[in-house]
Amino acid sequence: MRTIFAGWWTWWHIFPSLAIANFLEWEKLFLISKNNLDEEILKKTNFKYKKISSWKLRRYFSWENFTDFFKFIFWIFQSLKIIKKFNPDAVFCKWGFVSLPVAIAGKILWKKIILHESDAVMWFSNKIIAKFAKKIFYWEKIWNPINFYWKKFSESEKKKFIQEKIFPLVKKNFPNIEKNFLENKKILLISWGSQGSLEINNLIEKNFSEIEKNFFVIHLTWKWKKTKIKNKNYLQFEFLSWDEYFYFLQIADLLISRAGAGSIAEILFFQKPAILIPLIWSAGEHQLKNSEKIESEKLAKKCVWWEKFLEILNSDFSEIKKNLKEKNFENPAEKIANEIKHVF
Repeated sequence: MRTIFAGWWTWWHIFPSLAIANFLEWEKLFLISKNNLDEEILKKTNFKYKKISSWKLRRYFSWENFTDFFKFIFWIFQSLKIIKKFNPDAVFCKWGFVSLPVAIAGKILWKKIILHESDAVMWFSNKIIAKFAKKIFYWEKIWNPINFYWKKFSESEKKKFIQEKIFPLVKKNFPNIEKNFLENKKILLISWGSQGSLEINNLIEKNFSEIEKNFFVIHLTWKWKKTKIKNKNYLQFEFLSWDEYFYFLQIADLLISRAGAGSIAEILFFQKPAILIPLIWSAGEHQLKNSEKIESEKLAKKCVWWEKFLEILNSDFSEIKKNLKEKNFENPAEKIANEIKHVF
């Protein structure tokens, strides 16, 4: 048996595919974009991969729209060549514009197409793939996309990481700080997102005097968008590597995050209480609907209106912590892999 995995573009789409592939015993080939970070991840695995050309499908005016049709035809022929040579039994499509030409090529060659949609709202490219997919998995079946890569820190590992990594970073700018500087503080991790990150950065800067009363803040601001905050209770990074990010995530007591499906999956996997600030203008309002779904299950809190931010930040998260702890998060990667086996 053989399977091609296609459709990568961001880390949050890479990890679910890796998790599922880990439970399939047969040969796998990953088709990844030439334009992004996919190869950085795959080099750390034993999976085979090939790079293909790809770019987004624009639904707005651009002069590039006039050449995109010809590019898309080229991507299909590129995919046909790879699929014909590898001869898979199925093509697993994870996300959007990277997987669409691969899915069409697979359909032309009479391969079974399997689709996974991460969000509460199906994306445009995936809607096309869904019309001829043999099997479709929806977002609720991948709560835990990163279990292939990460084990949870123990309490002693958390303390060790704080003393060995966080303390030296703070001491560098504040030499007189003592090692027990976090004794009466909770750690608040504010996760970046390239889209709309400036809004969240401004929100934190505006309210920091209130935030620091209870929290030590680790803030991922995104590239070239650092804040002006200089404080012993504040660390900021424009960018973290994917392994560094998950280490920081594990020591956090509370998260502030956008509401993409990948971010939500991380929060649930590590059982972290969180405030979700959805990107309102995201395609199909998918982030808003994601956050509404999770809030309705009392697994996180949603913040849409800025004036309620401090009220939500200082509210009681005990019920959410309890629900996260009691929730039985089955292994969705293994479940999906088992269902894929029944497709053949």
